[in-house]
Amino acid sequence: MILSYLKYLLKAGDEHSVHSPFVFDLYYRAIKSRDGRYLQLVRVEPPDANAPKRIQNNPEHILSIESLREALKSDSRTIEITELGAGSKIHSGNQRKISDLNNTAQKPPKYAQLLARLVTYFQSSTILDLGTSLGLTTAYMALSGQNAKVYSFEGCPQTAAIAQENLAKLGVNNVSIIKGNIDHTLQEVVSKLSSLDFIFVDANHRKAPTLSYFEICLPKVHENSIMIFDDIYWSKEMTEAWEQIKQHPSVGISIDLFQFGIVLFRKTQAKQHFVLK
Repeated sequence: MILSYLKYLLKAGDEHSVHSPFVFDLYYRAIKSRDGRYLQLVRVEPPDANAPKRIQNNPEHILSIESLREALKSDSRTIEITELGAGSKIHSGNQRKISDLNNTAQKPPKYAQLLARLVTYFQSSTILDLGTSLGLTTAYMALSGQNAKVYSFEGCPQTAAIAQENLAKLGVNNVSIIKGNIDHTLQEVVSKLSSLDFIFVDANHRKAPTLSYFEICLPKVHENSIMIFDDIYWSKEMTEAWEQIKQHPSVGISIDLFQFGIVLFRKTQAKQHFVLK
């Protein structure tokens, strides 16, 4: 991962390196970080009145979710993990404290809030979240989509129970948690949906299942759908999966943010790949 990150740093550009009007708008308004303090609630807009307005995270959502994240740091309850994917690089064994899961298995605020901004930007209404964990990232997406319905998949029953508890504490009522092996549950759920607007893949972390999830979702994507893959440099397998996905004929635009790989299915412009900060 270190070598991959160094290569990424050499290639990564910002809005000044983007010549696609669509990607420029997406990057400037929703992707680009405001600063390093992700709990900052307000930022003054650029003085140029003609500049596009940036998507802002909802301050109330941030405060409620991050307060719960802070509380989970001292949650000493232990649950048994049902490991169905590549497993953890940090922990061994199936017994795990909730505080440890909170520290290692959750997306940091920076990335959870990026997902929330993307949900808002695309006005996504049907959202798939492949990998619920403790539910905080799920909550960010659910609270950011007006009238959105989130289908969140979790293979570990005890983790799913804690996530359901956390979502209830946050007052999130538009999430359905689908328990069980995603390899078995995803196809059934997707087959019942007319279309998919937003798909976040943070499960299994192996090549074959990742490609399988992509193929299962593909028939239901549309011109404005977005699919985001987490940890694309987590392993050689994941990088191979990402390379194969971005070359797929159905993918029009791909964006490498190192942590996330984003693909869009727009048919109205030429196929392009971007590496962005």
